[in-house]
Amino acid sequence: QSDLDRALYLSSLELQRCSRQESSSSLLNKSTPNVSYDSNSEIASSALKHQDRFHKMSQDQRIQVEFLNTYQGRIRESTNGCTVIAPLMAIHHLCNMESLKTRNPILLKVDVNYSHDLNYPAEYESDSTSTSFDDIGINNDSITAVIDIQAPLVVPKVREHLGLHADALIVPSDAHDYLIDDNFLHQNQFVGVHGGNILDNNHLGTFLRDFSEYGLDDEDWKRKNEGRVKKAAATLYFHEHVICIHRLMATRCGDDALLHGNTTKQSKKILLRRIRNIGKKKRKEKELSKRCGGKELVVFDVIDSLPSASTLSSQKKRNGSTGWLQQTARIRCIGRDSLQTYLTWYACSKFSQEDKNFIDSYQFDANNVDLDPRVFQTFIWSE
Repeated sequence: QSDLDRALYLSSLELQRCSRQESSSSLLNKSTPNVSYDSNSEIASSALKHQDRFHKMSQDQRIQVEFLNTYQGRIRESTNGCTVIAPLMAIHHLCNMESLKTRNPILLKVDVNYSHDLNYPAEYESDSTSTSFDDIGINNDSITAVIDIQAPLVVPKVREHLGLHADALIVPSDAHDYLIDDNFLHQNQFVGVHGGNILDNNHLGTFLRDFSEYGLDDEDWKRKNEGRVKKAAATLYFHEHVICIHRLMATRCGDDALLHGNTTKQSKKILLRRIRNIGKKKRKEKELSKRCGGKELVVFDVIDSLPSASTLSSQKKRNGSTGWLQQTARIRCIGRDSLQTYLTWYACSKFSQEDKNFIDSYQFDANNVDLDPRVFQTFIWSE
């Protein structure tokens, strides 16, 4: 069975599973676990361990969280549009401006208040919980443009094409088909699909290995592109929500060459700011170099257009929050282990009590996954 056939099968599960409504709850203090603990529950105990590991990596800045002042659904037409928003985010990571100009013109629609020239990225939002490596990855203005301008134009078109009512959930493969047919994505950018039990290290680990290592040994590509590694992005579907993951770079972590990779040309304003901060940045790089241990690294940005409060409650305290944070989150993971830690905690944080009861009671069966809450699916794309 081909990868695309398997993708269609896995995507069909999204329609078969019962929709889960996140229960409303206020965000808890940093020191208070937001996972209920049952001494008889294996998954509850495991979730606490994954939460602790996530917090530890956040404190060590191996996982860094930044919030943007927009979110899926802020503009009415983007509601339930994550299956479109995530691949649009992937496109903006994979394509430079010249490539975008050859594709659907909606990809060039931006806010009139800033320039969308990808060679001169806008400065990042100041609303960040930790210091980011602000010379890599797509800029925050591009993320905002996707959520507030481009998705509200594309999502209704996809639903109309599929004969769906407003706000209806969209099957991932249907969204991809539309984006390919209407010249947003290209079929030859498709790398592969993975899926299975997100709590199984073999299932999730296979995806992480293939995603993080894709193209690293493509010497012909490197020779034609001045030694640059081919860009890669993935969309991950879990519990009726979709996030996008950008693989930013692969580099050896050392004092003389820390995290060099898919950088962009800087405007004079940004260049001057970086010169002023060069001493601070050098100290930060030296500290991170010690933590990296000189290993080969891949850096990832997870972009979640509607993050769950239970996932990131320790990162952003709010009053009267319900199930979702009304701010897009950009989660930077330094290395594959950090990404695995985040995705495992991301999954655990979404399990309801009913889900936990199911997981404690039944082993994962790949031949009977219609209602299994552990099922995940990822698509990998490249430039």
